[in-house]
Amino acid sequence: MPTATSTTPWGTVNEAAAQLRVDPRTIRRQIAAGRIRAVQLGKIFRVDMSSLTPDADPIAAHVAAIVADAPPLTPEQRDKIAAILGGGADA
Repeated sequence: MPTATSTTPWGTVNEAAAQLRVDPRTIRRQIAAGRIRAVQLGKIFRVDMSSLTPDADPIAAHVAAIVADAPPLTPEQRDKIAAILGGGADA
C-alpha cells in the first residue's frame, strides 16, 4: 500500500463510499483488489480521495462508457423527453 503524504487528500471509507454513492463494503473490496489506493492505520483505512474515479466502481465505469458512446439527441427527441418529464414542451 502507498505511504501517506501531506499533499494527498485522505478520507475515510465512509467518505469515499458517499462520494461514489456505494456501500462502504464496496470501497473495502475495491481497496483489497487494488483499485482504490488506501493506507491502513491500525484497523482504520485512510482512502486516497484522488484515486476515486468512476472506473473504481465497475458499474459506474460501465454506465460512463454507455453514455460516452451514445449518439446526441435530436431536437425532436429532446422535446419529447421534456414533455414526458414535465419540462413544458408538447409531445
